Amino acid sequence: MVGTTVGHYEILEELGRGGMGVVYKARNTRLDTFVALKFLASHLTLDKVALERFVGEARAASSIDHPNICSIFDIGETEPGGADSGGQRFIVMAYYGGETLKDRIARGRLSIPEAARIASQIADGLSAAHRKDIVHRDIKPGNIVLTEDGYVKILDFGLAKLAGGTHLTKSGSTLGTSSYMSPEQVRGEDAGPEADTWSLGITLYQMLTGEVPFKGDYEQAVLYAVLNEDVDLSKLPADTPAELREFVASSLDKDPDRRLQLTAEVARDLMRIADPPAPSAVEQTTPESRLGWYHDPVKLLVVFGLISAGVMGLSYAVMILAGLPDWVLVATGILLAIGLPSLLLGSMHERRQILAESDQPSSRSGIRRLLTVRNAVIGGFAAFAGLILFTAAFAAMRSAGIGPAASLVSAGVLSERDQLIVADFENRTADSTLSQSVTELFRIDLSQSPVIRLMQTPRIAEALERMQLPTDTTLSRELALEVAAREGAKGVVTGTLSSLADGYIITAELIASADGESYVSLREIAESRNEVVGAVDRLSANLRDQIGESLTSIRSGQPLDKVTTASIEALEKYTQSQRAVDIDNDYERGQALLEEAIRIDPEFAMAHRKLAVLLSQTAADFDRQREHARTAYQLRDRLPRIERYHATAFYFWNVELDQEQAKEAYRLLLDEKPDDEIALANYSALSIQTRQWEEAREAGLASLEVDGSWVARENSLDGILGLSRYEEADSLITDYETLNGEDVRAARWRVRIEAAQRNFEAVDGHLDRWLQEAEGNDVWLWLGQWYRYSDRLVRGKLGEAETALEQFQQLSEKRAVHQWALIAEVEQSLVDTRFGNDVPGAVKRLESVLADPRFDEIAPVNRPYSAVALAFAYAGNVLRAREVIDRFERDLPSEIVEGLPFADAARGAIALADGRYRDAIESYERCYNKMGGWPVTYCGNFEVGTAYEGLGDADAALAAYLRHANERSPSLLTDDRHVLGPTYRKLGELYEARGETDKALEYYVKLAELWKDADAELQPIVDEVLRRIDQLSERQAGEPAA
Repeated sequence: MVGTTVGHYEILEELGRGGMGVVYKARNTRLDTFVALKFLASHLTLDKVALERFVGEARAASSIDHPNICSIFDIGETEPGGADSGGQRFIVMAYYGGETLKDRIARGRLSIPEAARIASQIADGLSAAHRKDIVHRDIKPGNIVLTEDGYVKILDFGLAKLAGGTHLTKSGSTLGTSSYMSPEQVRGEDAGPEADTWSLGITLYQMLTGEVPFKGDYEQAVLYAVLNEDVDLSKLPADTPAELREFVASSLDKDPDRRLQLTAEVARDLMRIADPPAPSAVEQTTPESRLGWYHDPVKLLVVFGLISAGVMGLSYAVMILAGLPDWVLVATGILLAIGLPSLLLGSMHERRQILAESDQPSSRSGIRRLLTVRNAVIGGFAAFAGLILFTAAFAAMRSAGIGPAASLVSAGVLSERDQLIVADFENRTADSTLSQSVTELFRIDLSQSPVIRLMQTPRIAEALERMQLPTDTTLSRELALEVAAREGAKGVVTGTLSSLADGYIITAELIASADGESYVSLREIAESRNEVVGAVDRLSANLRDQIGESLTSIRSGQPLDKVTTASIEALEKYTQSQRAVDIDNDYERGQALLEEAIRIDPEFAMAHRKLAVLLSQTAADFDRQREHARTAYQLRDRLPRIERYHATAFYFWNVELDQEQAKEAYRLLLDEKPDDEIALANYSALSIQTRQWEEAREAGLASLEVDGSWVARENSLDGILGLSRYEEADSLITDYETLNGEDVRAARWRVRIEAAQRNFEAVDGHLDRWLQEAEGNDVWLWLGQWYRYSDRLVRGKLGEAETALEQFQQLSEKRAVHQWALIAEVEQSLVDTRFGNDVPGAVKRLESVLADPRFDEIAPVNRPYSAVALAFAYAGNVLRAREVIDRFERDLPSEIVEGLPFADAARGAIALADGRYRDAIESYERCYNKMGGWPVTYCGNFEVGTAYEGLGDADAALAAYLRHANERSPSLLTDDRHVLGPTYRKLGELYEARGETDKALEYYVKLAELWKDADAELQPIVDEVLRRIDQLSERQAGEPAA
């Protein structure tokens, strides 16, 4: 276009290009003057929005008459179809020599006066635009021209808009250059005059530093910085005046409402920075002019109050973060209280002196000369420096175990994680139960400490048994010291509860178990019964501090009444329940007491958790177990920190059926408290469920080392049995028997170790001892009868099995666990079907289970739907089996149905009875996988092998039967009960068909040995097996030697 003429303008050279067009230098041939022509880009000629914006620029700029705004002379359009490209809009504007601010910055950063002078003119021009309700929206160095005679001109109003006017932008778009855009422009919001303030602030920052404050490798990174990062004012030159710094900071405030408004006054202020006035002659002073703000008592009080609030806040924060004692905050308050009158006195004396003496030298002497604000401030700083030094010395002495600041741990009296026993607090009041609650509160709070370990109540009970004392013996101070000495605990926490008017005095003492020396003795007063929990909380916190736990750790916990209960009555019920379970083994009474505690305080989270655990341990109402576990999880913020992990793990384990999430909760707990015996024991139990035997063994042994309880020993034993390390398992039981004698637990473990090796002859004697030792304890008898039933059934003694099952059923009725009473009926029907060939009797028994009124009284999740459906299928009544499983799926939520493995077992049995062998295999495999690979009878390998035989796949059938025959697990006896004999028989038959005589003989002999004393109903099978053994042996004898 250079060299052409548009109207009476001769185009001389191109000056620059932008997003909307091109700017040329031109000569007005009529007036012989130079102008600038800005042409709209040809590709935007038909763009209505672009055209309106282009015309709007001309109108906006031309409406402002200001020396710092580029002058607009005219707007025109080339003739369409002519030589000059046709139909292009252009603006005629003044041409200015000089350079753009962008070019100037490229040569180096500007001096402070030069930058302030330019910013002043830009501010003045924008102020004029804003008075016209015009917002530029694209202020940047490229749109600022520095003329040769020192003026600043603002160009390019192409993005300008009238405040409140029409938006000439597409929906969702943003206008402006990214490095200079305000946060509201970035977000696509309306941009008011504050947006120009922001852009001017960016431009001024760039003039002073040579760079923009918000940068990035790509545009989105720049926009992110504009929205989220703070401007770094430290990059401004060190000699930047404070007023200029404040201008930049205010201009770049993210909140447009807090930004500086551009006015003519602001422009003048910037110009004064650029050209400060010369100093005037020395002014005449008056006494009043010599007074400072601190001589005004009101102002002094306000400032002192603000500073004091900040100092107290800082002191509190340091105290909490650094774990400093409470006296640090008290001392800070005292120093501030002393400092205020000192400041006021100094201020008043100085004020009187100034007003009285005018500008004469001070004539004060003696102590009056010391009463100055300066001296008061210096004294305050000195006092606080002394407090800091004293606090640091205290912390150092505590850490080093020196002097009165030392704790028992830092002084070497105790070691971290030493074990202590909490004795029963001596009751000196008329209230016979309150002291037990105080004792329990101490146990709860001290158990949260990462510095010490408490001996758990079950282990203390075991120790009392070894001392031939009743487990419910009151654990007095003297008895606790004796137990501690025997069990290796380092000390005993004991105390007293005494009456005081309407309240109580509670004392606590930590005594060395070795020599009875008193390490710590403390006391607290509870003004009333309802304040007992708070008093124990303070007393326990003080004791934990004296032992050596950091105050940061102690303070991180919530108050005891928030993590237990504010109700003493509920606490007493809870305490009694723990004693009933841990000492008396009375699970039913413990359950009833926990239910009473929850009725008194429905938000007693710890009671909900303990009740859920208790219901789980007694295999009672599964639905209620889930309900209380869910409630404890929902109320977990009302639990001590360690208990929260336990509640979370139990919830995922028993409600969500998510074993990995449960294990993760225990891992987090063990990260904080590596020797938490309950977490170790339960982590071991979860590893057993997932058949991770080595993890189960290691966690169990770690728990046993910490706690020594029978639960820890049992989990260790299960892990060891899963690894088939029978000698190690025997040694573990022997160690227990040495300490506790051959009690019911030892007998049970002997049963499990022999059953895991399928030494059924040895199981008999241990079972007899189990039932003998369990006399009087319905829970152990109930479990023992189930094992006896399983043992007799697996050995083919159907009559004795039926008797044991009847005993189990009667005990289930006695314990009011009705679902197990009904399951006993279903078990008998399975026996009738599998071994007795009494299919009509089995079906009749199953119908009676469904008709039993107790069936519908049981919570749906506990009803034995799947067991009944499976038994119907085994009896060949597929239609009835389908009806039961359909009812099961109707009555329970789908997520629970899908999570229960036995539903898949029932579907598998139906498919197997229907001849749908592939479906049967898939269902049984789903059941097997949900059980973590446990060889459970209902979803085990025997049925899968039967299905593969139905498909004619003998190899797959053989593999399935072998999977069960070779299984070794802690619960093998109950898993074997229905299928071990039939599995041996199938293996013998399959190996015989394959011509593998040795293998066939091996399994036939195993079956003959297993069922040698079987009842008459099974003898035809035994006789046939013996006949096969004889035939195969003769055949083998007749074969030539290899």
